[in-house]
Amino acid sequence: MTYYNTNKLQGPDFHDAVNQTEAQKSRVLKFFKKKRNRGRHLPVYYVHENVMPNARYTSCQRCITDLTKEGYLEKTAIMVPGPKGVQVHTWKVKEQAPARQLALL
Repeated sequence: MTYYNTNKLQGPDFHDAVNQTEAQKSRVLKFFKKKRNRGRHLPVYYVHENVMPNARYTSCQRCITDLTKEGYLEKTAIMVPGPKGVQVHTWKVKEQAPARQLALL
């Protein structure tokens, strides 16, 4: 579980937030693994626009960071222009992802 309970939720609110976090992570990983995205180097803003445009941008950043720490994604050396013209990093599916799978996949 990678929900960072910074707002000190408890009970049903906490469990709902954890479930939402895991569902977001699952959607982001599925997006990276789609046939059209395999081998592509994707920046956070592109994933945010295509997977979870109504969620906070930081939620997408958290998903990508968590998936990277868990060994599913890797940050690449390739940078692309971001929406504000600044170079931003990209991520891709890690070649040898961990044997374990996310519970929601």
